Amino acid sequence: MVQSVERAFAVLDALGRGPAGVTAIATRLALPKSTVSRLLSTLEELDAVERTADARYRIGPGMTALAAGDVQ
Repeated sequence: MVQSVERAFAVLDALGRGPAGVTAIATRLALPKSTVSRLLSTLEELDAVERTADARYRIGPGMTALAAGDVQ
């Protein structure tokens, strides 16, 4: 199993339960904040997550489109 892919999916799963900040996600997943921050940055570039006005993250439009089968 590729660890970075597994961790990225864990972050997405955590956000599937509602918006959260880096610290909350890192705590929930028992991962270093720096790792979670890097993963979120990459996922944000891919539109898989988006940052809210209060600096929390939530599932982004890319994941919503993927889940709906609406990707091109």
